Amino acid sequence: MELWDIYTRDRVKTGRLHRRGKPMRRGDYHLVVHIWIRNSKGEYLIQKRADTVEMCPGLWAVTGGSAVAGDDSVTAMLRETKEEMGLTLDIEKAQLIFKLRRRNSLADIWLYTADIDDADITLQKEEVSDFMWATKEKIYEMADRREFLRYEYIDRFFAAVEGSISS
Repeated sequence: MELWDIYTRDRVKTGRLHRRGKPMRRGDYHLVVHIWIRNSKGEYLIQKRADTVEMCPGLWAVTGGSAVAGDDSVTAMLRETKEEMGLTLDIEKAQLIFKLRRRNSLADIWLYTADIDDADITLQKEEVSDFMWATKEKIYEMADRREFLRYEYIDRFFAAVEGSISS
């Protein structure tokens, strides 16, 4: 049973917990992290969600998930990446790009910049069936074909990180 900390809309913990899978009360929020991993070629590590997962099965997406009770954003980001991709990240290479408030979640959008060897990636087969490196253009093409999860913030994300790619 997975438990989440409940937050107010202003990111203040309420001291209450929520059990995953149950409907959330109106005005309650839980913390979610998305981790965009980019290499020095400007390619992003994306993953194909397993056909058996509840949310968006079979779609390509970035690494991410819900923070469990007790996690802060950094802890959730490191844990999700380790669980789903088998990668141990160096926090010095991570940057919180922005925070969003959505219907019932508070989403922290991270950028992790490093050259990662494919051999170092170990997929969590229960959640992830494949991975690939894709350019921003390829991600948009896949999103247009409904193969990649069309995050509501994708344009804002790429606008924020576009200028930080080394030439």
